[in-house]
Amino acid sequence: MVKLLSIRHIPENTIAYPNADHHGQNQFSPLPESLVRYSPPIKKKSLFLAYVLALSPLGLLGAHHFYLKRRIWGKLYACTLGLLGVGYFVDWFRIPELVREYNYPHKRKQLWKVSEAYMLWLPFGLLGFHQYYLGNGRTAIRYTFSLGGLGIAWIRDLYQIPTLVKMKNEDELILRRTKKNIYTAYLYCITGGFFGIHHWYLNRSPWSVGYQLSLGVFGLGWVLDLIRMPWLVSRANDEIIGKRSPETLVLEEAYLLWLTLGLLGAHNFYLNRPGWGVLYIFTLGFLGIGWLIDAVRIPKLVKDYNEELTPPSPTPAVATTPAVAITSHAQVVTWRSGSAQDGISGIEIQGMSNPSTYL
Repeated sequence: MVKLLSIRHIPENTIAYPNADHHGQNQFSPLPESLVRYSPPIKKKSLFLAYVLALSPLGLLGAHHFYLKRRIWGKLYACTLGLLGVGYFVDWFRIPELVREYNYPHKRKQLWKVSEAYMLWLPFGLLGFHQYYLGNGRTAIRYTFSLGGLGIAWIRDLYQIPTLVKMKNEDELILRRTKKNIYTAYLYCITGGFFGIHHWYLNRSPWSVGYQLSLGVFGLGWVLDLIRMPWLVSRANDEIIGKRSPETLVLEEAYLLWLTLGLLGAHNFYLNRPGWGVLYIFTLGFLGIGWLIDAVRIPKLVKDYNEELTPPSPTPAVATTPAVAITSHAQVVTWRSGSAQDGISGIEIQGMSNPSTYL
């Protein structure tokens, strides 16, 4: 039997137990404090502040991208001075779009954009940066070692980029949901690991580019990847099914950057600390002192970043009777006990600004 509970005037921050007494009246009890704090409204970003950061010299270091949680773009800007100024200038005109995408992510229609592909094509297209952006790893590698086919393929892409972006947006859902195979990953690592081909296969394009520019982070990264390949493949598959965020930091990667390029602040950029990264570049890790201290601090920095990225979900309260939790944000949490016939299969919220039905 399906029971439907209509709720009109229920006090905020309470739990309603349907038909809890013998008179057919709903009973109310205080909502657990942990659930009152659960999932607060997303704090929207300010268009004015985004413009201030983008127009200031800090925009060359990607400050506006870090503000809008576009960390990969922020790190890229910090390492290339805003794509040699090209991206810095273009962003002046697209800040409203970037802010709107952050504040209303469900309205974003395209993951890959023509404007961003051209931003990468103009200053670094001869090295294939726009091809890396579009996930065309093999083509990008050919560009890197042939300077865009001696410039011929680079010029051709001037006209082909809109088509390439359209194809990428159409095919991405299927391509990125393809489960990764450990044997294929090892094959790519053994044959082309110094150039990051295995990272491209595992949807880790930034690391693929980094390996090409540093020959597998001076060989140490390549050796490390041979050891940790099962974990890399597992993480990639978890990202495909949504169990893990692609932005989650990994301790061994932070230490790899600290050990090899730490005096130049590479690990700070990885840890989303661009300000410290810039300071390390000009001071050689505060003459090595800050670099040594970071050897102890890195585990905590990685942990703090990941906790901020994915806040822990509260433990649902245990209820012996199906219940509905009403918070000040009109969120609904249901608990079921017993058989499906005894539970609630649908709850309709009425008399609120945004009526919703949870099935």
